[in-house]
Amino acid sequence: LYKDVTRRNQAPNPEGFERAIESMHPYIERIYFIPTNYRVYYKHLHQTEILPDAQWQYLDGICRKHQLRCTNLTAPLVQESDRLLKKGELTWWGDDTHWNRRGIAVAARVVASDLAPTKSPAKP
Repeated sequence: LYKDVTRRNQAPNPEGFERAIESMHPYIERIYFIPTNYRVYYKHLHQTEILPDAQWQYLDGICRKHQLRCTNLTAPLVQESDRLLKKGELTWWGDDTHWNRRGIAVAARVVASDLAPTKSPAKP
């Protein structure tokens, strides 16, 4: 199922999704796109075919339309998953579609970085 969803060329437009995002706008600091494990490990399974990115493009479009900050977790998860795979470790449970502690740690680092206060320049 996740494989099919990840390989779609067009994301569905779930009824009411955009309205829900719009109504919650005042309470949303940032939206995070969480890729499927199939997307993260894809290049280790298929090295020639390029995956479409319809789900991210759909969400990013809604975020832009409603002026919301949106972060794609795909690149950080791919980078860490590639590193860990060399050691025989994964960021997802091997028999599940959920992150293990390593995958959670990747997302936590990104969120912590996003929430960290920006440093102002030192005053002379």
